Amino acid sequence: MEFTGSLVHEYVVCKRAAWYSYRGVRLENEYIILGKMLHEKSYKGEIKNLFGEGVSIDFTRKENGEVWIYEVKRSSKMLNAARMQLLFYLKWLKDRGVEVKGKIAVPEEKYTEMVELNEENEKKIEDLLKEMEVEIGKERPPKPVWRKICEKCSYLELCWA
Repeated sequence: MEFTGSLVHEYVVCKRAAWYSYRGVRLENEYIILGKMLHEKSYKGEIKNLFGEGVSIDFTRKENGEVWIYEVKRSSKMLNAARMQLLFYLKWLKDRGVEVKGKIAVPEEKYTEMVELNEENEKKIEDLLKEMEVEIGKERPPKPVWRKICEKCSYLELCWA
């Protein structure tokens, strides 16, 4: 199975939404569109890096002689999902011989967080990808679990109608 960084993020937030998304059921709501607009507004001039194979890094920047990849988010509410998405990109690059560091940026909150692909984090992302293969590979989606985020989810009606 081939996964994308966005799917990793989605899976950490909601396994059911990731199951649908993997199968091509992609629904965008206003919050996704707002996030894209925020990135374009906050980081004008930065180059979006598309590496193919599900790797779409928001931008790269050289700081003090080191290359950093950035993942830009609208809010810090789902930082664990953002961390795992960034770890996916860091691991993907490492597997191809490119070692960089990562940062999560939440411009509206003036928040940044460094994410490093150390041994512990590499095991976390590897374990998550194995779990995703099992769960997303199932014939039926996981049962819906109501969470506050469901109110703003583009899959709301699909799960709860």
